[in-house]
Amino acid sequence: MATILNQLNTLDLDARLEAVVSLSAFAIVKLFPGAFPHYEVAEAVQTNATEEYSKPQADQSTNLPIIVKSALADNNREFWQGKGSGFAVSLASTFLVLLDYHIFISPPALKFVFSVITETASHRWTHVNGHTELWKILLWAYARLPRTEKDSEDTMARIQSPNRWKDTRETAFRVVKQEVKSGLGVTLVGALLWCAPDGVRETGDVEKAVEVLEDMLTREDEGVKRDVTLLLEGLLSGIGGQSQDKKEWKDATVEFARDLVDGSLIGKTLRDLTL
Repeated sequence: MATILNQLNTLDLDARLEAVVSLSAFAIVKLFPGAFPHYEVAEAVQTNATEEYSKPQADQSTNLPIIVKSALADNNREFWQGKGSGFAVSLASTFLVLLDYHIFISPPALKFVFSVITETASHRWTHVNGHTELWKILLWAYARLPRTEKDSEDTMARIQSPNRWKDTRETAFRVVKQEVKSGLGVTLVGALLWCAPDGVRETGDVEKAVEVLEDMLTREDEGVKRDVTLLLEGLLSGIGGQSQDKKEWKDATVEFARDLVDGSLIGKTLRDLTL
C-alpha cells in the first residue's frame, strides 16, 4: 500500500493514474463482503495524508495536496492532458472509502477530501453531480461510525474507546449536516434513524434527525422544501398505525455512485465525467 501511495507523487502522469487505479481496486474489494485488512489500509492512508500535509509547500512537485489542486484546476495542461479532474475526484473518493469512518479522526485526510468536495460544488462541475455523490460517501462513512459497545469491538474501532467514538460521532455530525440539498438531508436522516437489529435507536440520533429536519424546514431551496415535506409525510403517516405500516430505516448503508471508486473516471476529461 505504501508503494502505491508514494507513486501518487511521481512526476509521471501515467504512474499517478496507475496508482489511483490500484487504490480503486482496493476500494472495490473493501466494499464487498469478505476478508479485508480494513484497519491496516485505513492506517496506511491516514499516515500518508498526515505526511503529505507536513511537507513544505515549496516542494510543489511532490506535495500531494498541491498536486491535487493543480489537477482540479488543470493549470498545467501540458502535464495533465485534461485528465486531472478524473484523477482528483477518483483519488478523493477512494481515499474516503479506504479510510472509512477513520476519516473523522484524521484532520489532514478530511481537509484533503474537502478540498475536492468544495471544488466539485463549483459551476464547472454541475454536469458531473460529483459534489452530491462525494458527499454520499462521506455520509456512508458517518453511518458506519461505532454506536454500541459491540461496534467498538470491531478491529477498526479498537483504536479508540467507546466514549471517544461517541465524541467523534458528535464532531462528525457537525460536518455532515452542513449539506442537505439534492436528497442529502433525506439520506442523513435515514442514516440517523437506522434501526439496530434489536429494534433500538439511540436517543441522541433521533434528536439529531429532528435537528436536520428543522434545518431543512428553514431552507429556501425548493428541492430541500420538497424533500422535507415528503420526509415528514412519511414519518407522520406511521403514527397510530400498525408497526408494519411505519416508516423504518433498518439498513444504515448509504448508496453512492460506484463510478467514483471503480476506476472508470480515471483518464477522463472534466467534460466527459458523468455520474
